[in-house]
Amino acid sequence: MPEIAERLRRARQIRGLSRRGLSLQASLAQAVVGRIERGDVAEPSVTTLAKLSAALDVSLDWLVRGEGEGPVREAS
Repeated sequence: MPEIAERLRRARQIRGLSRRGLSLQASLAQAVVGRIERGDVAEPSVTTLAKLSAALDVSLDWLVRGEGEGPVREAS
């Protein structure tokens, strides 16, 4: 789980999103995003992880296992 938390935080920061901004894009409660990032949620649901990966434009495999499409910085 700590790896998911770290990847989630890293992708969110690369995208320039606050927890609130990510929660709005993913249609999740801000507290849910915070709990996952802190590692307080032992096993986030597949639905929650899918929403987060879509909002961050990363593959679900990358978010869960660190494999596949990871975050890319937006061109300035």
